[in-house]
Amino acid sequence: MAVADVRVEWLEAPGARLGVLKPLLLKAVDVSVEEASRMPSTAALSVGPKLLLPLQRVSIFGAMLQQGRLVIRLDAEMRHGGANGAQVMLSNALPAQLSRLAHAVQAACCRGNPEPTRHPLQPLLSLPGKRLLGSPPDKERQGVEQKPCFTGLENKCLPQLLRGAEERRLPAAAGGDDLPALSLSQRRAMEAVRSGRNVFITGAAGTGKSVALRASLAAAPCAKATFLTAPTGLAACALGPGGMTLQAFAGIGRGEESAPILLERVRRNRGALARWKAVGRLVVDEVSMLQGSLLQKLDFIARSLRSAEKPFGGIQLILAGDFHQLPPVTHGEDDDDFAFSAAAWSAAKLCVVVLIEPFRQADPAFFRMLNAIRVGVLDDATANALAECAKIGSAKASDGILHSKLYTHRADVENENALALAALDGDAAQTFLAIDTGAPDATSRLNTSVPARPVLRLKKGAQVMLLRSLRSNASLVNGARGVVASFSTDGLPIVRFACGVTARIERTCFETPTGLCRTQLPLALAWALSVHKAQGMSLERVEVHLAKCFAPGQAYVALSRARSLAGLRVVGGLKPEAVAAHPAVLAFYATVEGAAGRK
Repeated sequence: MAVADVRVEWLEAPGARLGVLKPLLLKAVDVSVEEASRMPSTAALSVGPKLLLPLQRVSIFGAMLQQGRLVIRLDAEMRHGGANGAQVMLSNALPAQLSRLAHAVQAACCRGNPEPTRHPLQPLLSLPGKRLLGSPPDKERQGVEQKPCFTGLENKCLPQLLRGAEERRLPAAAGGDDLPALSLSQRRAMEAVRSGRNVFITGAAGTGKSVALRASLAAAPCAKATFLTAPTGLAACALGPGGMTLQAFAGIGRGEESAPILLERVRRNRGALARWKAVGRLVVDEVSMLQGSLLQKLDFIARSLRSAEKPFGGIQLILAGDFHQLPPVTHGEDDDDFAFSAAAWSAAKLCVVVLIEPFRQADPAFFRMLNAIRVGVLDDATANALAECAKIGSAKASDGILHSKLYTHRADVENENALALAALDGDAAQTFLAIDTGAPDATSRLNTSVPARPVLRLKKGAQVMLLRSLRSNASLVNGARGVVASFSTDGLPIVRFACGVTARIERTCFETPTGLCRTQLPLALAWALSVHKAQGMSLERVEVHLAKCFAPGQAYVALSRARSLAGLRVVGGLKPEAVAAHPAVLAFYATVEGAAGRK
């Protein structure tokens, strides 16, 4: 038996959803295989107190089992509004419970049908353009070939495969020959994670923190569950399948109440309580945006729920990020509320690994200039170089792909994109509406957790950017810039990218760990972007507008998106006050980098 949140979709034909019936949504219910005494003709899947689904022809999709998710598809007459099948999606469950449930389902099917017609762990093929269930959306890749977790296997392989799934940490890297060529500092991070210590992976923009994180988790199995989290929905989405906000993992809502009140809230949340009990390793990416006060509350909750006085109740912490980039959102309450300022940070005794080798910028001189700006230094040589590169980059590119403008405020971004789209000649813009599924309020929740917008308007000549790496071509990565060259006969955009590739872009699904899905083109208008949404991206051509900088790190994040000086423009110049670094962050890194240098 497993305790899970469940979504049941009724199918008209194998794999085809029956639109006339609303999905059934259940929270924290029991799911099990019923004994023959209740259904003499066949075994059944019992979902909650009332629903029984016959187990006749079954497919099991376990690519995300380790993240507490399992999909069971049943192809049989349901006697429910004309449905000829059902798809049962389980989430927020313990991986061990899901493993046992999958074994029980397989055993029940084998008793009634010794030669099943469908492989039990064959990946779910979706609508055109949607990736295989369990394959990651990829952040910028450093020589990693992404592969789906599982492929079609015979029934007899199910027990071994499920056991293997319990040892997998990330679908993005499987260890061994699949690992990228790592730098020396990235390998130090991997060894620190493998040692079981609490680890903080940091370094300048473009030094491969995300790659080091994926490789470290893949190379260091954990006996208990690993949860991938980030402080914001967009950062969590970039983690791929299984990624969730830290607040969602913890079950604390926004986490604004006191620690004792939050603890009682978690105790009443069966899913959150199960996660806290099951977790052996907690990953927090983009930790610079995490408030120290929230970290302190989470430490209190972990110790209390796990009845352990060790920091975080004995959970291995793996943190990644750069405090010189975007700071935590504090609503003006405490500008110094960084995660490293919390007592829980010191108590965790984190092994700090500073990555130093650049991967985004190939020019050492440009990388040194960015590192100076990172710590708030803007000397005359750097200022002159940035002014000169603005002149060089001002000429219009021959391929028609313009520099993306980075603004600090979202209103400037929306205004720039709307005006530029309206100024294009030709027919009216084509409108692409997203399809949101998973809950009645899916649209409002997806708007804050996935990068794809609910409505996208495009014209020939529109400047666009990819929001997800495409498996069809290794050059088409998250952040790739292009221009809409035309539209195909079926109405989809054909985009010519700066890398020289021209591709027809199809819809894909942007998923959340809570079962929400937005099916939309993985494109965004790219005349302008916000600095916040550009964090983590690499841009070939970028124009930064920094006159309205309002937080330390914004100028550095904007400038460090560029791969080269030739692809960078700085409009309006760059004033020394715009690159000021936070004094607390400077003091923190002086300590940790000094300690690293003494090792």
